[in-house]
Amino acid sequence: MSRVIKEEGGYYDRDPREFRIRAALVYPGPYEAAINSLGHQIVYFLGNSVEGVLVERFTTDSLGSIESGAELKAFDVILASLHYEGQVHVLLNMLREAGIPIGREKRRQPLIVGGPITANPLPMVGFADAIVVGDGEGAVETILRTLAEGGSVADLADVEGIFLPGSKTRFRRSPLSYLPPRQIKATTRSGETNPFLLEISRGCSHGCRFCLLGWTQRPRRDRPLSQLLEQVELAKDLGFDKVYMIGSDVLGHPRAVDVLKKILDEGLRLSLPSLRADEVTQELVEVIAEAGLRKVSLAPETGSRRLSLAINKGVVLEKVVNAASELAKAGVNEVKLYLMAGLPWETKEDIKASAELASSVKRVGLKVELSVSQFVPKPHTPFQRVPMARPDWYRSAVRTLRRISGVRVKAVHPGRAAIQGLISLGDVGSSEAVIRASSGGYNASSYFEAFRSSGINPESILYSWRDAPWRDIVDTGVREDALSAELERAKQGLLTPSCDVGCWGCGVCSTPAHS
Repeated sequence: MSRVIKEEGGYYDRDPREFRIRAALVYPGPYEAAINSLGHQIVYFLGNSVEGVLVERFTTDSLGSIESGAELKAFDVILASLHYEGQVHVLLNMLREAGIPIGREKRRQPLIVGGPITANPLPMVGFADAIVVGDGEGAVETILRTLAEGGSVADLADVEGIFLPGSKTRFRRSPLSYLPPRQIKATTRSGETNPFLLEISRGCSHGCRFCLLGWTQRPRRDRPLSQLLEQVELAKDLGFDKVYMIGSDVLGHPRAVDVLKKILDEGLRLSLPSLRADEVTQELVEVIAEAGLRKVSLAPETGSRRLSLAINKGVVLEKVVNAASELAKAGVNEVKLYLMAGLPWETKEDIKASAELASSVKRVGLKVELSVSQFVPKPHTPFQRVPMARPDWYRSAVRTLRRISGVRVKAVHPGRAAIQGLISLGDVGSSEAVIRASSGGYNASSYFEAFRSSGINPESILYSWRDAPWRDIVDTGVREDALSAELERAKQGLLTPSCDVGCWGCGVCSTPAHS
């Protein structure tokens, strides 16, 4: 937090003696990442709305809590938001550094975790007393109210979306009625402030077969335009100068461009997440030009038409190049392309096609950066059982992309992908291995050794067809036969339409919006 000199919008200068319980909200990462996480802020404001509850925040670089400097072990309950698998490693070491036992049986205060990666809670049962599966709205208040009224974690067993070790639960989806009354604004020594975070929608309807959110948070839920416009005005009133749009499919919202125009009309700057090339319209391009954006991110995932059909992306090379060309005309001078390597049934020709896509985008006059990650199967998706590619294949693919594309390539290390896979695809037995691995370095060697010493073959989890034990304990609403059918369609290279086009009966919606 050394760069931050001022923070506004939180809860400060409170006497803990006036509250029945004190809850620590841990973000396993630096302050600047936490302050740019809307989910983390939502939990903070929801928790502090519960009568008798005081919630204070912790990050890896805060000396004690951000609000008061109190030690982590002084709190009655610990909440942790986990956004990607590597944060499990960080969280466990934050507990160690605070002198708090990792094991559930040895710890005084309950540890309750939530976030996108908890869709498979099994690898966390060794250290978490309760795990929120799905959205936190509604669950956070129930947890803290129950504890503040003298209840225990066991009293949460029947709450939707709360998994207790040894139980089952249903994935929790919020109606998106709640937004914080304000957001925290931090000012750095250079005078810069963090952006206002505007979630325009949650989930996705496209059904990309590799995507966790696309299968646990389907169909996409859009916030009403009136709520979004009020949020933009709130950003202005609070003194923010920039709004960052949040959503897995931002441009899928039917009024997305209207929200962008409102941001500019209020004199604010805007920032966009990665976009689907087939949703880049002329109206959007005009807004981007007016906003003066110079860098835009697109997420085609692959340049191969064959693989694009297999993963249900369906965005052909021509659409990506055309979108890039229009963006260049609007004054954009750099495009970041998000690609994956190691996708199911991938060949060398598919990798070459991705490299050629980058070259084609470069030829329209744009600086191009390739951001490459390795495909990691995710639970509850059609690809949940598909083997990962071996590290050698991934490294070879990255070398090919660098050699042929002629653009800058930034690639995620395959060791990190392996750790992601071990944490996201493990079963109950993996929990002890994860705890053991977290005491060593954050590298694949440490994790492989820890799993083997726990009697688990890590290669069987990663590089073989696997069981899906998470399906027995978490009900996402998507039927198992629907996931199996999607896997078969992937093998055949068949597209499945978006939920926005028509319902094909995956099981989530009791009353489909389309038929």
